[in-house]
Amino acid sequence: MIEKYKQDICEIGRRMYARELVAANDGNISIKVEENKLLITPTMMSKGYMVEDDIILIDYEGNVLMGSKKPSSEYLLHTTVYKSRQDINAIVHAHPVTVSAFAICSRPVDMRYMPEAIMSLGVFPVAEYARPGTKELAQSIMPYINDHNGCILANHGAVSWAKDIYSAYYIMEQLEFYCKTSLIAEHMGNPKIIP
Repeated sequence: MIEKYKQDICEIGRRMYARELVAANDGNISIKVEENKLLITPTMMSKGYMVEDDIILIDYEGNVLMGSKKPSSEYLLHTTVYKSRQDINAIVHAHPVTVSAFAICSRPVDMRYMPEAIMSLGVFPVAEYARPGTKELAQSIMPYINDHNGCILANHGAVSWAKDIYSAYYIMEQLEFYCKTSLIAEHMGNPKIIP
């Protein structure tokens, strides 16, 4: 099963890079494989060019159990979610351009313009700013873990979580799509909110 999960992480990395949800070495992806273990992407590597041997198995304390690369410095962001939600098995952190603009403006994503966005995304609140890779960043998302599918990271990007890696990815993809749609509608003027 671990090898299949590694393949899935590499596939999601390629999709994220192709869809411009990440640039250069940005972002990270993980899958929970056991109660205290997760597969995670390495630090300082393009998500579009990973191979299975690049993926690292770590425990919740960040100790490397399998793999030769250094794990993402954002692993605390992932373990915080896994510790809080037993139903969550995968996490995607990305920096999509439009979503990142929302993050820079500390604007939550509440897409009340389109029924699909309401049903699939819900509200994406903005977590307080904290430096990437820190314990404070992981703590900043804690108020939103139980009641949301993810959140905006102030001045940073976004994180999404779900029962499996494809669902977590689709949430991020939809988030960027609806943010773009929202900005275009607002630029055109007077978008109609669903009653």
